[in-house]
Amino acid sequence: GVQTCALPIWLFNKRIPTLFALIVLTVVIGISVVLVQSGIFYQGKAAPDSIPKKVLITNITDTSFTVVFTTTALSEGVITMEESATGNSVVLDDRDKKNGSKNKYYSHHVTAQDLKPQTQYSFKILSGGKEYSSPEYKTKTGFVINTPPPAQNPLFGKALLPDGAAGTDTIVTAKTESSSIISAVTDVKGEFILPTNSLRNLDSSEYNVLSDQSVFSLSLFRQDLLTDRS
Repeated sequence: GVQTCALPIWLFNKRIPTLFALIVLTVVIGISVVLVQSGIFYQGKAAPDSIPKKVLITNITDTSFTVVFTTTALSEGVITMEESATGNSVVLDDRDKKNGSKNKYYSHHVTAQDLKPQTQYSFKILSGGKEYSSPEYKTKTGFVINTPPPAQNPLFGKALLPDGAAGTDTIVTAKTESSSIISAVTDVKGEFILPTNSLRNLDSSEYNVLSDQSVFSLSLFRQDLLTDRS
């Protein structure tokens, strides 16, 4: 990915004044700059294509899950799901659902919604007009949680590309040792926000309650930008 780093949750999980929030954002930006200047990024020489790479399943709840992947070329990317009641269902990128159109991205963030709890689902990826399938393209939705979510502040920050430009259209994932993985995609300013009040444990049966000692591992990736640090 563009970067991988571990950050103590105390930077994010307290109710903090606006000025300190800005300082925290600057700290995250500073980490990105340091990684770029350390020269740990490299970019492959292969011709850009629409083949899905870095495919992950994130944001699993009792009624939804997200499929994230990258392409080295700007590409339209959706997933299709076979459901016995409705046939083949096409799920658009989250950024395209409001207007119903397909747009081209390097980073693809597709959330399947209105699903049944504790149910196995499989999917295929349609990228650049071609269909891709794998035995790993499947997941099971989580349990219904009847307890209220904990009051936990979100993770937020800004991604930078190796040339110092804002890391727009970049996938961001985060997890702790005891939590499932969550994800978001950066906006036009390269900024991201990851809610933690809906964070679940590893088997998605309960909410994951954070403490001042909780540590998040963050990964950011776009196209074939990679890091050798984990």
